[in-house]
Amino acid sequence: MLTVIICTYNRDKYIYNVLKSVADNDYPRTDYEVVLVNNNSTDNTESECQRFQADYPNITFRYFLEKQQGLSYARNRGIHEAKGEILVYVDDDAFVDAKYLTLSINCAYSLSTLQVDRISSPIPGLILYAVQISSS
Repeated sequence: MLTVIICTYNRDKYIYNVLKSVADNDYPRTDYEVVLVNNNSTDNTESECQRFQADYPNITFRYFLEKQQGLSYARNRGIHEAKGEILVYVDDDAFVDAKYLTLSINCAYSLSTLQVDRISSPIPGLILYAVQISSS
């Protein structure tokens, strides 16, 4: 499974369209989820996410509020909440091509060995990973 993580802060004007561009992808909807991490927005971001969820009920969409301000907290929350083996970040003001998820998963699976180890961080709240890639 693939997890698309979108971290956002006060982007109510953009967030629906980025979510729609992910939903309109050619990748099978049963094979990915969207994890949206709202980083304590004060605008209408939450209601735009609710509108998306109502318009696209067949997309696995999970919404989380991260009260610790900062992109690193939001990204780490997305990692923590993700259920997929492959994680893809999409910016909250971006649009993705219809083949974006298919290309992302194909690229990830073209790597024969991917070893990820969690390492300690000197900064509280920041999770660091060491990635080792080798091909066969």
